[in-house]
Amino acid sequence: MPKSILVYDVEHDEVARTISGHGKAINDLQTCPTRPSIIASASEDYTVRLWNLNAKYEKQPCIAILAGQGHKQPLLALAFHPNGRWLLSSAMDTAIALWAIPTEVEVDEAYARDQEPLLITYPAFITEEVHFNFVDSLD
Repeated sequence: MPKSILVYDVEHDEVARTISGHGKAINDLQTCPTRPSIIASASEDYTVRLWNLNAKYEKQPCIAILAGQGHKQPLLALAFHPNGRWLLSSAMDTAIALWAIPTEVEVDEAYARDQEPLLITYPAFITEEVHFNFVDSLD
């Protein structure tokens, strides 16, 4: 499984960009419904990463890492809320986590300060009480 995201230019039929950052395989990608330049990736390294594909972020496209007190096993699936402010993640640990997505202002302030991704250590909500087996789809 790949550890990088390939951004494909469909007009020119070629890979336009390769984005790296995860330490292990990526199992899911989702596009933010309200900000199409934002994508989220779920990885076997127990993290979710948010990426901004705008040229402004070309040097450091990873704008946030959602990890820490979230999942304890590889992530399998993601789903954005239609308003783009929330992201659900699921993993092999049977947990479902709800993450608050940083605003454009929060991302821009952090990026202007040090060009490092925001670290979001705590999900807004997490539970292992709903499912007794891993959750591999959030559709």
